[in-house]
Amino acid sequence: MKNLLYIYVFFFVFGIQPSIAQQAIKQELQENPAFLFGFEYGYHLVGGDLSQRFGPNLNIGANISYLPQNKNYHFGIKASYYFGDTVKQDVLAHLRDKNGYILGINYEYAQVKLRQRGFETSAFVSKVFPFGNQNSRTGLRVDLGIGLYQHWIRLQDDFVTAAQLNDPYDKGYDRLSNGLSLTQFVGYQYISKDKRINFYAGFDFLQAFTKNRRYYDFATMSVDTENRTDLMYGLKAGWILPIYIEKSPETIYY
Repeated sequence: MKNLLYIYVFFFVFGIQPSIAQQAIKQELQENPAFLFGFEYGYHLVGGDLSQRFGPNLNIGANISYLPQNKNYHFGIKASYYFGDTVKQDVLAHLRDKNGYILGINYEYAQVKLRQRGFETSAFVSKVFPFGNQNSRTGLRVDLGIGLYQHWIRLQDDFVTAAQLNDPYDKGYDRLSNGLSLTQFVGYQYISKDKRINFYAGFDFLQAFTKNRRYYDFATMSVDTENRTDLMYGLKAGWILPIYIEKSPETIYY
């Protein structure tokens, strides 16, 4: 009986140590530097001058950032693509007949649709304010970014029957505009200790100071030189794929 007790003590002492060590390794791993790859999806309302041209839009985007050693902030670059179906300015009005149709080649009506398109690319810095001491990389996340925002009207001629919209004439209708952009994000970020579940979700904002970049606008038969203030605000959520840089690559973590 006494020998059996010794055996139990032996396995308890020497068996629990690897488990404790593994937990310490996992915790240490979360403090290692990492590259964070983000993939996001969002919905935005528009404001300012942008609301006179477009309606709400959807966006998809991706980003990559670097998370330093023992820090809860990261910095990187991102890119987003915006698309929507609501265009409030009919740049083809002067081409339509009294019934609202555009006459194409072979005297057939062209099936032309107007679509909202845009993209934004920027550099950003992100800071996480943890709710407790359990995980310093999970909590309230605040992003600030600066970059370039561009938008235009896509002339979607599915059957390519409107000769008036062929290149290079289409550039006189798309009202391509771009300029400096400022972006902000406020939401929640979760980085799990086992590295399996990592995401962020919250409110997204954009302010852009743009100008028309085309030499001539066919719809108004004039040159647009006005300065624009384009605004967007909405919801955004993303999935994070972290790639940790381990201190001792030869060590196997399990």
